[in-house]
Amino acid sequence: MNKLIPLAALLCLAACKKQQPAQKPPAQPVAQQLASLASDAVEQTKIAAEFLGDGKSPVVEVSTDAGFEQEVLNSAHPVLADFFATWCGPCKLMKPGFIAVSRAYEGRVAFVSIDVDKATASARKLGIQAVPTLILFRNGEEVRRVQGAQSPEALKKLAESLLEQ
Repeated sequence: MNKLIPLAALLCLAACKKQQPAQKPPAQPVAQQLASLASDAVEQTKIAAEFLGDGKSPVVEVSTDAGFEQEVLNSAHPVLADFFATWCGPCKLMKPGFIAVSRAYEGRVAFVSIDVDKATASARKLGIQAVPTLILFRNGEEVRRVQGAQSPEALKKLAESLLEQ
């Protein structure tokens, strides 16, 4: 059996390759690329400003175990507590939604963010093993726990559940 490729087939392959040169997208001038990036940055800033409001967050940031006791366990309101870490990507993604939802429940539900790397004893006592972990408290007692980043809609449902009972 002859394993050589016929010359006609090789010529056909060569011709096909010549007819279909690699297509490169037209290059944008550097100034145009920079303008596009600047436009995207401005748009993202507008979205963030809309989402975060005036920049004054009703979320209480807790970085000590004493602060946890004061802001969560001794709160006059039900508490939606976010146990997070500064190095946690999902925590960072959830934070703008947490802030936005906290505005809608200001004065009715306390939204508290606890840094697990600073309030270590509180995190350990509550058995926090993953971040973000959200714990709902009423009268200083845990009533529900959810692990993982939550959408703003899910955060609203959690806050509503604190008001229902």
